[in-house]
Amino acid sequence: MTPTPILKERGTIMNKKGQDLPVTTIIVIILVVVVLVVLIAFFLGGTSSLTTQVKRIFFGTTAGYDLTLATQTCADRCEQAKNLPQAVRSRSAYCISSLAVDMNPLDGEADYYTDANNKKKTKNYYCPSSDMVPGFSADTSKDLLNVPCDLGQDVTCALQTTARPDRVAATEATEKRSGSGQE
Repeated sequence: MTPTPILKERGTIMNKKGQDLPVTTIIVIILVVVVLVVLIAFFLGGTSSLTTQVKRIFFGTTAGYDLTLATQTCADRCEQAKNLPQAVRSRSAYCISSLAVDMNPLDGEADYYTDANNKKKTKNYYCPSSDMVPGFSADTSKDLLNVPCDLGQDVTCALQTTARPDRVAATEATEKRSGSGQE
């Protein structure tokens, strides 16, 4: 069976099989370029850096905020909180929102902790200074950035943290012993 000829604009006849050649040629060229890039990366960086780069690209990490950017974000949230009515300032983003922060910029990953099930969890950093959060105690899952903000007298921040189950019992036991659990 012979291929059906196709008419071109100026009356010349073109064979359908000729159209398949450019597509396969383009695919082969793309494959050759990919193989060359992989070979160049292998010889220039070795397998360890190539593996690290592939993991970073395909599996990703939580980069988190740089400490400078996190501090600036908190300062911006403070300015926004100052524009709110006094009654709702304690529930502003400055007070209750957490940030994933990369305290060690060399690893390029947000700080984390390992929970009771040995799962990697991002550590939460909150903007307020310790004097604005009565009773706050830093642990492996949360900490304060201590960004100063004058929200007015009698404004305290009540952080919305998710309590870790293994710490809830210890906290309740400590409060009962010290009597601080009473209101």
